[in-house]
Amino acid sequence: MIDQLRSRELDAVIGRLSEPDNMAGVTFEHLYAEPMVVALRPGHPLTARHAKGGPLLAELSNHPLVLPLPGTMIRQLADGFLVSHGIVPRAGLVETLDVALARALVLSGNHLWLTPLGAVTPDLESGAIARLDVTITPEEPVGLMLRADSMPSAALQALLGVVRHEAAARRGQFETPAPRRRLHNRK
Repeated sequence: MIDQLRSRELDAVIGRLSEPDNMAGVTFEHLYAEPMVVALRPGHPLTARHAKGGPLLAELSNHPLVLPLPGTMIRQLADGFLVSHGIVPRAGLVETLDVALARALVLSGNHLWLTPLGAVTPDLESGAIARLDVTITPEEPVGLMLRADSMPSAALQALLGVVRHEAAARRGQFETPAPRRRLHNRK
């Protein structure tokens, strides 16, 4: 989509920060930072083990993981989390950006999905998916991208005002946790 923005096929893009090489000729206005979570199905073997106060992070290597595609910023965040905690995906790895596929793997098996919170918020709120109470930092930047060489039209400026307003609400959503099934990390 960034290529379409540069070629004037699109007027603006709202999305996740891309690699610096891909951002040439494009401005990025930070709208909010989205936390990443480890999502799993209710009843996953880690839920019972974790409820008894068992070690959590050490157990992640023993379950298949669903990670974003290599080369993406979101994958770099996931890899940083895994490396910093010595987690090596020994039980298998699926690499995808397809939310439907990742969701299906989590719901039908023992996969653990490292994903932005926004991708699973409806499932967390309904209780269809749970999340582990682990902190993945840094959070993923989401922003507004425009061509650096042109000014937005009046109509686009009006739309951008609405986008900025909604982004402020999204920032508030991440600061105040939404109701969800959550597993706590007890040490």
